[in-house]
Amino acid sequence: MQTIETTFESQGLRCAGTLMLPANTVNPPVIVMAHGFACVRAMNLPDLAERFVAAGYATFLFDYRNFGDSEGLPRHWVDPKRHQQDWLAAIQHLRTLPQIDTGRMVLWGTSLSGGHVLTLASQGIAVQAVIAQFPHVSGLATLARLHPLTALKLTAAGLLDDVGEQGSVTSLPEDGLLQSDTPGAQDSGADPGARGSYRCRDTCICGAEGGDENFARRVRAHPLQPLRAVRGSRT
Repeated sequence: MQTIETTFESQGLRCAGTLMLPANTVNPPVIVMAHGFACVRAMNLPDLAERFVAAGYATFLFDYRNFGDSEGLPRHWVDPKRHQQDWLAAIQHLRTLPQIDTGRMVLWGTSLSGGHVLTLASQGIAVQAVIAQFPHVSGLATLARLHPLTALKLTAAGLLDDVGEQGSVTSLPEDGLLQSDTPGAQDSGADPGARGSYRCRDTCICGAEGGDENFARRVRAHPLQPLRAVRGSRT
């Protein structure tokens, strides 16, 4: 497997991406992957991507603007419209790369990004398949299922965040970066070279303890049978 670190521009800011290529495969199909709510590509996405690479696919993982290795302030800015702009920029970037067959492109999303890839596909983006893992598609439906006390807490957090935008609350260091937003940031005592030793110190749905590891086990338990048609098709 070959791994290539690359960058692309989205709305004037640099976004970071990782292209993973299978060995001994010429112009493989590519699966584009980005995380859901408030996570970065270093958080277990490489482990999942390796499963696709082992099956003969290239994978491209990227960080949204304001996240991970990508540029942009304030950090950790979750905005579906901005994220979808970054998806489009990533797709456009991939279409310039000679190592992959961009005529056989798959979009992979989970949670919030699952909603993103469904939205992009519905808009007629030229891809051959979409993988949407428990996609988030309706904020109103999600709120309707919340306990009233939880909804109040989330409303309070949103108001506090809005106040912070006005400059009344300062939650970031001067460089605008948080330790948890640095891929490869290690817990004390962790092996710096160990895959999976990254830990998010912020509240992060998809980074919940054991969450990504459990999903990885489910991927191993269910081979990627439905995607064989994509790999074998050049239409």
